[in-house]
Amino acid sequence: MAVDIDWAPFEYIDEEMHYRGMAADYIRLVEERLNVQFNVDKERPWPQMVEAVKARDLDLFSCVVKTPAREKYAIFTKPYLSFPMVIVTRNDTDFIDGVQDLIDHKRSVSVVKSYASHDILVENHPELRIAPAKTVKLGLEAVAHGKTDAFIGNLAVVGQVMREHGLTNLSVSGQTPYRFELAMAVRKDWQPLVPILQKALDDITQEERDQIFNRWIRVEFSQKIDWSSIAYYVLAAFAALMIVVVWNRILQREIDHRKKTEAFLNNEIQQREKAEERLTRSRESLAHAQQIAHIGNWDWDIQAGDLEWSDEIYRIFGQTPQAFSATYEAFLNAVHPDDRQMVQDAVKSALENPDVDYSVEHRVIRPDGEERIVYELGDIRRDASGAPVLMRGTVQDVTDFRKTEESLELSRLVIENASEAIVITNKKGLIVDINPAYEQVTGYARAEVLGQDPSITSSGRHDKAFYQEMWKTLHETGCWSGEIWDRRKSGEVFPKWLSINIIRDSRNEIANYVGIFTDITHQKATEEALEQMAFYDALTKLPNRTLFRERLNREIVISERENQKVAVLFIDLDRFKYVNDTFGHDIGDELLIEVAARITDNLRKSDVVCRLGGDEFTVILNNPKTVEDIGKISEEIIHSLQRAFKLKDHEAFIGASIGIATYPDNGQDFETLTKNADLAMYQAKDAGRGTYRFYSEEMNAKSAFRLTMEADLRRAIEEKQFTLFYQPKVEIAKNRTAGMEALIRWNHPKKGMVSPADFIPLAEETGLIVPMGDWALETACRQTKELLDKGVALRVAVNLSTKQFQDPGLLDKVKKTLSEAGLPSQYLELEITESIAMQDVEETIATVEALRQEGIHISIDDFGTGYSSLSYLKKFPLHSLKVDQSFVRDLTVDSDDAAIVESVISMAHAMGLSVVAEGVETEEQLAFIRDRECAQVQGYFFSKPLPFEQLLDYVNAN
Repeated sequence: MAVDIDWAPFEYIDEEMHYRGMAADYIRLVEERLNVQFNVDKERPWPQMVEAVKARDLDLFSCVVKTPAREKYAIFTKPYLSFPMVIVTRNDTDFIDGVQDLIDHKRSVSVVKSYASHDILVENHPELRIAPAKTVKLGLEAVAHGKTDAFIGNLAVVGQVMREHGLTNLSVSGQTPYRFELAMAVRKDWQPLVPILQKALDDITQEERDQIFNRWIRVEFSQKIDWSSIAYYVLAAFAALMIVVVWNRILQREIDHRKKTEAFLNNEIQQREKAEERLTRSRESLAHAQQIAHIGNWDWDIQAGDLEWSDEIYRIFGQTPQAFSATYEAFLNAVHPDDRQMVQDAVKSALENPDVDYSVEHRVIRPDGEERIVYELGDIRRDASGAPVLMRGTVQDVTDFRKTEESLELSRLVIENASEAIVITNKKGLIVDINPAYEQVTGYARAEVLGQDPSITSSGRHDKAFYQEMWKTLHETGCWSGEIWDRRKSGEVFPKWLSINIIRDSRNEIANYVGIFTDITHQKATEEALEQMAFYDALTKLPNRTLFRERLNREIVISERENQKVAVLFIDLDRFKYVNDTFGHDIGDELLIEVAARITDNLRKSDVVCRLGGDEFTVILNNPKTVEDIGKISEEIIHSLQRAFKLKDHEAFIGASIGIATYPDNGQDFETLTKNADLAMYQAKDAGRGTYRFYSEEMNAKSAFRLTMEADLRRAIEEKQFTLFYQPKVEIAKNRTAGMEALIRWNHPKKGMVSPADFIPLAEETGLIVPMGDWALETACRQTKELLDKGVALRVAVNLSTKQFQDPGLLDKVKKTLSEAGLPSQYLELEITESIAMQDVEETIATVEALRQEGIHISIDDFGTGYSSLSYLKKFPLHSLKVDQSFVRDLTVDSDDAAIVESVISMAHAMGLSVVAEGVETEEQLAFIRDRECAQVQGYFFSKPLPFEQLLDYVNAN
């Protein structure tokens, strides 16, 4: 505790190093009521005390005025002492009519620099001539010796110092509008201590306050009416009438001063009356607070034998003042018989030994027979001889608290003895407690995990999405349960069944998370064994017919969602029956195991091999790229099974026939696909075995068609059968053509115009997209330069395929193309899809940045159809986004599409990108896009894709 060691009568350290003064008396009363002891710093002068509290080297002030500067580092109780700030001058000085009088007469004023009075005067009267003093004594001595004209300070302190140091030539000659409102203050990070101190201060009685006041305060006011001067002037009146006039004026000022002094004293009386009113309210508040907290206070006059209880103690004991004789013996009769001797021993020990506090917890029996548990705390006042005269204390009803403790203890025992592992975290997710079962399951000791994140036992088997979904469910429903894999301290990974619950406090805010889990290693092993028996072939360990159905149905669902294909292969072994009958079932079983291995070796990890029974196997190929890929895999399987099998001492040769059905072409459910694959397998057998067949001739025809198409495509590149069409981009705000997109078209010499949907995917699969894309880029740059030469400055957008974008020489190729065409780089825009951008994010960023540095515009095409991450997308140095036409098409009738378009436009604006909406075909679509401040649009509403020859006419017309 910080105190002013030289500030009598408020507080000071005497010659025997005792803490004394008005504040000291109040502090001792607070200590008694709180049963605490403050450690008083008795060494440092006041300025160092202030700095120590700022630095949190000391924790609280005993007696201090609240100022804005101090509120930055301390929190204050209500004032418990209040004294006016007065003006002191020499007796031979004319009386001072307030602070303004000092200013008007240019008086110098001593003020203690580190006191609140200094801060108040500097802030409110900057023109006042202040002479800072280190202490009150030095400030008053400066006035007494004529070094300054006046001193401003606390009335009580001024009177004390003037008496102690014999400064008889000084007196209080005026007052200020300010008061010293003295309070306790606590360092700012200890806010909870303030209401505790305030409650103790409020509990101090008016009688105690009066005793402190009368013990320390004696102030003498000098009314400064100098009768010798009056006599002098009366005699001198005969000499000069003007002197009489002057004396009358001086006398009137003296009378005015007396009136002001009288008003000052009346004001002090009013303040005392208000303080008494506040005291009454404080007592009422204290009684209410005691009722809420179930705490009462008592006084026991030991010599008289009288016992005084507060109302709350009567309620705790179930008594009334009328029915209870307020004596120590009556109190003992209310104590439980089994606890009575313990209470008497505690009282006796405290009475006989000054160093022993009265503190005891015992039971009482109410008149209705109900037992309550109370906790008593008290201290003893002694006379000069050390004999006890008064005992004061508190009684708290702790019955409910003890029941809660018992309940908590029961909970603790349950947790400690539970067979399930239990872990408790705080609201930040850090472990605060575990039980012994947790230590047994994980191998971690309690000390090793406290303060740690529960992920200390993470196995790494679950991805980020798993935990995000877990936390989402937990916060939406308040609980989560499921199977999860963890890692013991030994490194062993094990499965557990985990349940997590949120614990909320009285404000419904999250306080803790409780996790309860069981090691299910043995249960999982049993389940896996049962699953192996139910879903796997015992001989080959491949999925059986049951699991085959499940896997195929799952692939159908995925393929439908992702718009992919699924191929089902039915494999029937040729000549297996002959080998099995000739060499026996053991050899036959060994052959089947080897067949399963060879089929698996020819497949990807994502494909599925199953044994339906006997010599029948099936294969599920997920998302095969082309029909040719399916045929190639089938051929590899057939060839691998035609090689010799080394079976113990025997060598055997077999073959295989494969039937193929694909989803969705040959069926859209399990039954249809398996039936058609089976039929195709029989067609393969009929064709002479050792081959494969697709379900229908249509499939074979399609395969042949694709082979023919590939040959025609290669010829088209060589013979330059391609041409470019251009679809204008329209700037909505100015209703003018702002750019164009180059679209490749194939004019087949026999088939006419071939749809891009037919040849673009094939070109990408075969790699022909690279030379085709190079031709498109060169042609677009050349024709755009032709337009520029005719005065039409439009930027052309050219699509880049995946293979083009991944070409390490892309930048050089683009620069060379621009140079050869003579086209400035700002007239070229390259479009890439989301899927291209997200394949290698860091590489994409580097490539796009390099192209942008050359002045080339970069845009994301068909935005919204991929799965790009916004956290990465915002890193791309892009210029614009193109909203895919699939969303624009239905935005006027589909609220989801409308929301997507609106979100993309808003997001692009937030990222500083322009937006182009594709596929605008109606006035309603245009109105929607325009209202969302989309910069540009393209679509049939303005123009279909045009040959180059027609483009110039369109631009000039629009």
